Amino acid sequence: MATAQMAPRYGRATARKTDVKDHRLRRGISLELICERTKISRHFLEAIEARDYGRLPGGIFDISYIRQYAEQIGYSADVLLEDYRSRKDGREPASHATNSAHEKTWWRTLL
Repeated sequence: MATAQMAPRYGRATARKTDVKDHRLRRGISLELICERTKISRHFLEAIEARDYGRLPGGIFDISYIRQYAEQIGYSADVLLEDYRSRKDGREPASHATNSAHEKTWWRTLL
């Protein structure tokens, strides 16, 4: 029963660039308020809204920041994280390959 009541709140299956920002603005929540409550930099919050996940610090911080942002605006963290993962998976192989090649070269110069 509780799931049926929550479904309309998160009606969309995917996040779009303007969805989360529009959602936040409709609820009257400022980025400053979210910054104050979560201690997350405005730069990172703007990156989440723009779906520019490459501007986030990386690793577990990305997931934590996305979850906290979603909680603050009353949006589904699962929807945002699904979008994050699909966008990261689409970009990751190319950037990962160049990063690992660079790391190996860098690491060898230390030895």
